[in-house]
Amino acid sequence: LSTTVHVWSTGTILHYAGERWNNLTNAVTLNSLNGVWTSVDRNEMFAVGGNGIILHYDGSQWTTMPSGTTANLTEIWGSSTNNVMAVGTDGAILHYDGSNWTTILTTNSPLYDIWGSSQGHVFAVGYNGKILHYYNEHWTSMTSGVSSPLYGVWGTSENNVWAVGPYGVILHYNGNFWEKMPIATTAVLSDVWGSSGNNVWAVSWGGTLLHYDGNQWRIMEKNTTQNLYTVWGTSQRDVSAAGAEGTILHYDGEYWRTMASRSNTYFSDIEKNLRGDIFAVGTSGTILQYSGCMIGDMNCDEDINIFDIQLLLNCIFHAGNCDYGDINED
Repeated sequence: LSTTVHVWSTGTILHYAGERWNNLTNAVTLNSLNGVWTSVDRNEMFAVGGNGIILHYDGSQWTTMPSGTTANLTEIWGSSTNNVMAVGTDGAILHYDGSNWTTILTTNSPLYDIWGSSQGHVFAVGYNGKILHYYNEHWTSMTSGVSSPLYGVWGTSENNVWAVGPYGVILHYNGNFWEKMPIATTAVLSDVWGSSGNNVWAVSWGGTLLHYDGNQWRIMEKNTTQNLYTVWGTSQRDVSAAGAEGTILHYDGEYWRTMASRSNTYFSDIEKNLRGDIFAVGTSGTILQYSGCMIGDMNCDEDINIFDIQLLLNCIFHAGNCDYGDINED
């Protein structure tokens, strides 16, 4: 990894370009952003967080959108800029039609993640094994078979979806029903992502890494004991996982390697647009833009601290408290 950007919760933003650290500083924040989503054409972006915060990027600037709620919004997904959905800990599902955000469903359970294969098939997961499915313009509750929370959901199509949670729970949906998949772990699984149905990764608290090859889940060699909160990649040979205490792991298709950051940070959420610009949201409303040749601050008018994470290309962003340190390039 040749280019790395770190965002600290003290407002300090460090950029490592392979030769030296560059310091970009902003103020301290109390609020949080939990998720960010980029439109299909990658010209617009939406971010959600604490106190009902929703931000919108129109290609030139970030602005605050009225959400109609003060609840903690946990994640966001959309099929287009006229069909964006967000979920929150109050159990509500919000919808954006291109003009306004409205609450389209209220449940009695917190919701933690949302993912869809298309405008007509969307899945939301949450507390007590809650799984909701949007189909034919209606939300219905699905039988998950578990009572534990579900923290992550991802799939390749509406008939091939995975959901993960505590106690080593991995559920798979085949288009007809959800079933629990066998795996020899009781870890708290926090996220799931794959490049295809034959290459799916799950990460957990305690640093467990799981891989599904289309036939079975296997526990991979453990590189860390720190909690991992996210996994994301660009291909089967470029997968990254990140979590507590500045933990960064990268997989090149053969080996997971640990990158030493000497920090105790938590990683932030990032996305990219059609031009390949990479955006990361951080503390005190800081939004960073990476265009492949330079890093620049993009300030919005909200105080934000982020705990949802994605890793994009060779640019890594994270937020939290830390000491300055070097990072090893593997």
